[in-house]
Amino acid sequence: MRKSFRIWVAAAAAGLLLQGCFILAGYALIRTASDIISILNRVNDTMERIRVILDEGKEIKRAQEEGRLIATLCERIPSLIRDQVEKPVRREIEKFSGDLRAAALDLAGESLAEDLIGANKAYDNMVNVYNEFAAYMNDLTAVK
Repeated sequence: MRKSFRIWVAAAAAGLLLQGCFILAGYALIRTASDIISILNRVNDTMERIRVILDEGKEIKRAQEEGRLIATLCERIPSLIRDQVEKPVRREIEKFSGDLRAAALDLAGESLAEDLIGANKAYDNMVNVYNEFAAYMNDLTAVK
């Protein structure tokens, strides 16, 4: 009887420890997603300013500064990932942030060259990457 009680207590303790690990991992994922979504909101604000510049069609070099700002924000994203976040999720976030950074730098280059058509194509590409990234982050935080 005493031995079965010890086994039960050990199993209960292990179960609580496991639940604690799951809660910690869940919290880390939610905090990571929240921080990244905050950065993505800033990226979205900057993208709106770029759209205005491109719609004007004048002095599109101004969009270069905004593109560089987005690239800088994207560089910060991998550092926001908590240690407890699973590796496949970490890799996907790093991939999206790298793709968004590359798209922003492409836009900056096209804007600096005053190539309105190229800048619009680069902007459209950046919007597509942004939308995919935002959807992925929203899916991570969705209650299922």
